[in-house]
Amino acid sequence: MYNTPPLSPPLSPSKHIKQPQSTQSSRTNSQKKLKMKRILIALLLTLVLVIVWKISLQLLRRPTLEIVYAYYDEDIDKFSGFANLIRQRLHWRFKLSDTVYVKQEPSDELSKKLGKIVDNVVYLPNVGREGGTYLHHIIQRYKATIFPDNLNTSQDLVLADKTLFLQPHPAWYWIMYDRLNFILPSSAFLSLGPYVRGNCGVTEGHTLPQMKSIYQLFTGTECPDDQDQLVTWAGQFLVSQDRILNNPLGRYVEMLNLIEAPSGDAIHDETPWWFANKNDPSNPFIGHSLERSWPVIFDCNQPSFINEHACGGQHKAGSKHCQCFD
Repeated sequence: MYNTPPLSPPLSPSKHIKQPQSTQSSRTNSQKKLKMKRILIALLLTLVLVIVWKISLQLLRRPTLEIVYAYYDEDIDKFSGFANLIRQRLHWRFKLSDTVYVKQEPSDELSKKLGKIVDNVVYLPNVGREGGTYLHHIIQRYKATIFPDNLNTSQDLVLADKTLFLQPHPAWYWIMYDRLNFILPSSAFLSLGPYVRGNCGVTEGHTLPQMKSIYQLFTGTECPDDQDQLVTWAGQFLVSQDRILNNPLGRYVEMLNLIEAPSGDAIHDETPWWFANKNDPSNPFIGHSLERSWPVIFDCNQPSFINEHACGGQHKAGSKHCQCFD
């Protein structure tokens, strides 16, 4: 008989080989750090998504603004640079579109060039100066906004929340560029040219008697000779949809008929001695009266804006409060 050595008893739990304590602690710390990194990454991604969502929501909620240019034969490259600058200054605050009205015979070549600069190209007869151009735009958009069932084509567009009327180049640029920064969603009327004093057609040493007629047409009252009125220059201004629609459509139509009156109409006989140009449908003298009357037309007749210290006069942009608000 062989003597079998006794079997060794199983190791008790306390006798299992243990990992070094430092290795276990290091692994636990690594797992905790990894978990924290994942949590931080998730939080950062959530924060980024929230920011992107808020920015997108703000962009979607931007009010609309249409830029309208009255174009004749200005340099295309300069116009392109100017139009791009205007867009760059405003596109974060508004959903933009732009339209150029051309006072020339239609041209495929010109349409192609202008179509690379703006969204819409429209041709008009060369009558009525820039004021006639602006009135054409107002009347068409007014009809499309108020009477949508009577549209001539599916391409008729409604009035934007704001409309910025400009010529293809900046006038009084030291005022204009600063005042672009004053345009707000609450802006109702803001001139991008100087604010000056007027008194029923007498302004800056000149007399424009047709301003009295324009005042009466749009206010329904005679112009008060004992009160100053706010006048502006250059035909570059912003106006809100509400201010445009506050006037009956017929007033704009009547004004357009006056400014586009044909040759031989008595209105072209009203020419002061100081007006050196020919008074005819392409350059009617009444166009200069209309240019100065936009504050009255859009119910922003605020003589306080004449104050040079507050609103800059002919030298500065003045305060952002030198405008009317809705």
